[in-house]
Amino acid sequence: MGAAVLMLREFPPSESTAATPGLAVLMLLPAFLILVCERLVVAEPVDRLPETVRLAALLRIPAFTLVLLAALAAAASFGWGLGVWPVVVVRLLLLAVAAELAMRAVAVWFLPLPAPEVARAAVGSAVAGLLQPGALRPAALAQRMRAQLGIDVTQSWAVGYVRTALPPVLLGLLVLAWGLTGVTRIGVAERGVYERFGAPVAVVPPGLHVLLPWPFGRVRRVEFGVVHAVAIGSEAGGTKLAVDISTADGPPPLSANRLWDEQSGTDSAYLIASRGGGQQSFETVSANIRVLYRIGLDDESARRALYGLVAPETLVRSLADRLLARFFVDRTLDQVLGARREQVADDLRASLQAELDARLSGVDVVAVIVESIHPPSGAAMAYRGVQAAQIIASTRSAEETGRAFGSLSVAARDAHNLNDDAQALAAELVGSARSDRWQADADTLAYRDGGHAFLLERYFANLRGALGHDAGLEIIDNRLDRSEAPMIDLRPPATAAESNAMPDAGQGNSDR
Repeated sequence: MGAAVLMLREFPPSESTAATPGLAVLMLLPAFLILVCERLVVAEPVDRLPETVRLAALLRIPAFTLVLLAALAAAASFGWGLGVWPVVVVRLLLLAVAAELAMRAVAVWFLPLPAPEVARAAVGSAVAGLLQPGALRPAALAQRMRAQLGIDVTQSWAVGYVRTALPPVLLGLLVLAWGLTGVTRIGVAERGVYERFGAPVAVVPPGLHVLLPWPFGRVRRVEFGVVHAVAIGSEAGGTKLAVDISTADGPPPLSANRLWDEQSGTDSAYLIASRGGGQQSFETVSANIRVLYRIGLDDESARRALYGLVAPETLVRSLADRLLARFFVDRTLDQVLGARREQVADDLRASLQAELDARLSGVDVVAVIVESIHPPSGAAMAYRGVQAAQIIASTRSAEETGRAFGSLSVAARDAHNLNDDAQALAAELVGSARSDRWQADADTLAYRDGGHAFLLERYFANLRGALGHDAGLEIIDNRLDRSEAPMIDLRPPATAAESNAMPDAGQGNSDR
């Protein structure tokens, strides 16, 4: 059992495992050894080993698991994938056997001890016993139920009734299942051609239909209204364009780069007549054209498409490619570039539909879409020059516009600064004038109250302010006597004597 679980875990037959015939042989080796052990156990007499049958049934479990895994590995080595359901079945089988053995081991502790002559080891498994040859026969199952459960199903009237009624019931179910093969459901986008005894008799619309059962009646499904698009000139299954995941505000996708000398995945090149330098020549034209087609909606178109076509897309592509080559051969470069796309599409659609009708294909051309017709590479070079000139002009215009905006911004800044300075100066002058006015009003009120005393005090204050604060200044009234003057004479003695000897005429005013 442990070996089977280990092999089931380490060697699961899956697509990621390199399953080879050698792996199958590797798993068959332990399976062979286990079968040898099972045969040895079965060969033991029952009196020497009473658990012979139970041990043999348990040994068949890992052998069966290993043989099944070996078969799955061999099938996977040849590319035959059988899925994972066989491994799931084996895992469930092993889980059931393990659970039963665990329950039997636990039940031994709660059951009364049997007599020594009938005591057996708890190694039996009813699930493992199903792998014994003949274990699934009705007689063997009835005997097992009678021995283990005490139920004799052979005497049951219900079992007898089922045994009697089973054949007609199975026959009726088979007839019913065979009759249900005549019930057919057809989808909305489909319709069916009903064949009775191999001959088509009608076209049935979408819905549920009751017809003759197989093989007398058969319904072949045909598309109904499904529109297909095929790019002319591109190979089926060729290079596919990248999915456009761009947004409205993001950068453009790579598919938007449609320069004339660069072909996309659906462009095809054709030769076209042209005239250059007074001589006839050929040019290359790239065209991107798609054809939208569907199977005709009438019954006759459905029959023609079912019995007359194998690959409608291949037929449409080949005919459209041939008509497009003929279209460019019959026209010059000027005629192709000067023609309207709608007119070209209508002409190609009419010609293609005529070709398909002539072959009784049952295919309707819904539309021919001419997305672009690119001129030769010489025109692409000229167009590149035009694009370069346009880019240069746009760049210079943007630069000059930037310079103009810069000059305008500087002028606006200077004007704003000058305006602010003028407003500040005016505000200062107004404030100074208001201050002088308030000072004058205050002086007028003070003069009214103080008279000449106010004027004298103001005179002295202005005089002191005019003389500054660096030199000490004292003002002495001339009406004071020299002897009563409150001053200290710091001059030298000689100078003081000469000053005293001077006449009294100079005694009017003194300033120190």
